[in-house]
Amino acid sequence: MANSVSNDALWEKLSEISQQLNSLSIKQKSQVSSSDQIGNTSDSISIKNEIINEIKEHAKLLGMHSDVNFKANEQNVKMIDENIRKIFNIVARIRKQQRETSELQAENGSGHRSGLLETQVKDNREYFNFRFFQIRKSSLVIAILVFLVLTLTLFCIKQQNDYALLNNEYYKQSISVKEIQTEEK
Repeated sequence: MANSVSNDALWEKLSEISQQLNSLSIKQKSQVSSSDQIGNTSDSISIKNEIINEIKEHAKLLGMHSDVNFKANEQNVKMIDENIRKIFNIVARIRKQQRETSELQAENGSGHRSGLLETQVKDNREYFNFRFFQIRKSSLVIAILVFLVLTLTLFCIKQQNDYALLNNEYYKQSISVKEIQTEEK
């Protein structure tokens, strides 16, 4: 993802565009006041067209960067979704095997001493043994999956929020451009 751009870089570019718009707006207002005294000239019209073209160009560039980021996020979500499905399938197979082995042990008669030793060994394989506590392997896998899903959800929410803020900024800029255009006319 060498083409991806961070949100900070996008916001920095937006602030630069905002500063340029402010300076061009001040410049245009001073030219408008002088052109009102002299009359409309072709220079003010060409400057206005340059400003509009520059704004459209910057908005188009920022829009393309946003689209690239959202396409990459969509691909990441699909990959994570596929990985989660694979993990759930593995966990389901493990549980099925555990049920089958426990049923076989029950049928063979776990009252024998050798049956008890085998179940204890198998039970120890199902746990991670730490110094002060034990954790089932399946519980750890489930906890990791829950963590991944929550992280993905938070990341998607953040991206949606940034996208909404970016659209809001575009909307404000379009309004200011329309106001400048109406003032020109």
